[in-house]
Amino acid sequence: RALAASPALLDHDLTTFRAEAERAFPEGQHHRLVVSDPEGQQLLNLLRPMGHKLPMRAGLVSHRKAVETGAMVISDVFRGPVAQAWLVTLDFPIFRDGKPFRVMSIVLNTAIFRDLLASQHPPPGSMV
Repeated sequence: RALAASPALLDHDLTTFRAEAERAFPEGQHHRLVVSDPEGQQLLNLLRPMGHKLPMRAGLVSHRKAVETGAMVISDVFRGPVAQAWLVTLDFPIFRDGKPFRVMSIVLNTAIFRDLLASQHPPPGSMV
């Protein structure tokens, strides 16, 4: 939520905002951050350097629902076009002057759930 209120993001200063986001989402984690326009075009993806051409956002159902409802939405599992992995997103709509401006998505690699379940040491032969 703090990143969603960043003056740099609201001023469309993605270079400054990226530095803020990289501090909050260090490399090597099962999560990262993507910022898209209301239509779903990625503007910033921490997996790619600034200026790199980015695709349209996958998982647009939750993206659109976040814009329509003005509330955070959790996506279904989908295959990410940049990460080439199975992902889930938490999509936060960002409004400027009362209009949809951006969608900030916290992207979770589903491997995080596998790791959490494995750390619980399920009994041999059990299905998780």
